[in-house]
Amino acid sequence: MGFIIFVAEYQQIKLNPMNITHDKITEIFYLADDFCKEFYAVLDKNSLGKNQKRKPMMSHSEIITIMILFHYGSFRNFKHFYSYYVSFHLRSYFQKQFLTIDLLN
Repeated sequence: MGFIIFVAEYQQIKLNPMNITHDKITEIFYLADDFCKEFYAVLDKNSLGKNQKRKPMMSHSEIITIMILFHYGSFRNFKHFYSYYVSFHLRSYFQKQFLTIDLLN
């Protein structure tokens, strides 16, 4: 009986090595999005430079969410985190960005 529980827990860890739930990722994104809306409203009002000509593939809140998840986990560098965790396990959360990369390749 204990072996079956161990195998089930191992498979769950293998599927999601950081044990982050869908609700936690959504909550982090929501907080980052609220911050970005307030921050860029003030920044746009007080900015002296020109606006960007090209729209980025990912929103600022998506980038902040990925950075927070990187610091939440146990990866040593960002390249491995993005290549081996985000591109496989979080692909459904960032569909637009991965769809664009797949079309380019």
